[in-house]
Amino acid sequence: MLLTLGPLQVTIKYTYTRGKTTFYQRAVPSDLHDRYPGKTIKKDLKTADPLRVARMVEALNRQYESEWE
Repeated sequence: MLLTLGPLQVTIKYTYTRGKTTFYQRAVPSDLHDRYPGKTIKKDLKTADPLRVARMVEALNRQYESEWE
């Protein structure tokens, strides 16, 4: 997802847009595949607002990276 703030453009990693919503998708590390139902984590963020998406992705990344640590 691309967030535009005036002349700045920032890409929000691990996201893609489908219709009017944004999805978070991230690969599960290969050594942890047995602990997760699939090879990727996919969540519907149920918003297209770039600022809300950025906050939600930051929280999800913190959560999963602490679990994987």
